[in-house]
Amino acid sequence: MRGVVTRFYPDRGFGFIKPDDGSADVFVHISEISGGSVLDVGRRVNFTAVPTQKGPQARGVVPGRRQASPKLATALLGIGMALVVTAAGALVVKGPWLLWWLGAINVVTVVFYWWDKRQAELRGFRIPEFTLLGLGAIGGTPGGLVGRVTFRHKTIKTSYRLKFWAIAFVQLVAIVWWFALR
Repeated sequence: MRGVVTRFYPDRGFGFIKPDDGSADVFVHISEISGGSVLDVGRRVNFTAVPTQKGPQARGVVPGRRQASPKLATALLGIGMALVVTAAGALVVKGPWLLWWLGAINVVTVVFYWWDKRQAELRGFRIPEFTLLGLGAIGGTPGGLVGRVTFRHKTIKTSYRLKFWAIAFVQLVAIVWWFALR
């Protein structure tokens, strides 16, 4: 089988591989990796999945090429989508680029929350929290709030909620400070 390493804990000597066929994640122990090396998240691997009482386990893992970081790839995708809409709106339709940016980044953020919720239900490729929070930090916080409420997504995990609301608070303070200077 082929797959991509989704998590690996070098200090504990194990991790998980997402098979290309979309089946359940496969546990991998460092002793099963060719050369006993640590696996990077995003690295492609070849392996044999063996059923065990605790679920599938990888045997004979052979590391392949490293993939692009899912954090970086999804963040660039979201920003790129928002930049295209912003440029098209500001240049073709005219209007203030900041309003186009805010509209575009918020729509992209809602779409990313929808996709992540859908993938969580299907156990598919997820949007990293880094990307969801990053989109909020660059103007997509209202879209993030809409996505959280509409899709009931990212509403329980305390660490995520704290980061989300910290970003929203900093943005609110910046907006109040901006208007107070005028």
